[in-house]
Amino acid sequence: MKKRLKLIAVLVVICAVLFSFAACGGNLADNTNKIFASGTYQMTITMTSEGQTIDMTIAVKDKQTAIKMTSKGEELRIVLKDNKYYMINDAEKSMLVMSAETSGEETPDYSEIFSESRTYTNKTDVTIDGKKLTCEEYKIADGSIKYYFDGKTLVRIDTTAGSVTETMNIKELKGTVDAALFNIPTDYQQMSF
Repeated sequence: MKKRLKLIAVLVVICAVLFSFAACGGNLADNTNKIFASGTYQMTITMTSEGQTIDMTIAVKDKQTAIKMTSKGEELRIVLKDNKYYMINDAEKSMLVMSAETSGEETPDYSEIFSESRTYTNKTDVTIDGKKLTCEEYKIADGSIKYYFDGKTLVRIDTTAGSVTETMNIKELKGTVDAALFNIPTDYQQMSF
């Protein structure tokens, strides 16, 4: 169960990074901000943190979040809505349902997460994996966030907090969502926590 709660914590951090993007400003960031600020978007990423790689699709709509993730060959969907966490394993047709009160976590409210100030640091041209990108960097209280663009397209986010850097390579970002990601099955074996 601790592993699942850690997954939720990681997902909250990922969502916080995404919402922090909507809070920042910058020449290239402005176009992408519009998608995040709309409150409806879907993003497919590969995240690397502390040597672990996770493929994810994150969808947000109507103040609900759905995340489909694959790590080490295992696939899991997490839907955050109605003050509950639904951890869904479609392969095993099982689902763990946790209320916010039971999990010790609340459904994320991002309005306060970004009360700290972010300071635009600089914009530089960089080369990563042989590709020329533009990097916009912002300083935050305990580190930095770097947004990498290929032209006007956001392709990568690096977040450094203390000595830990998380990298999100963005494969797709769009202003629509796949409704199936939010599906809560009614015929799966349900476990409660």
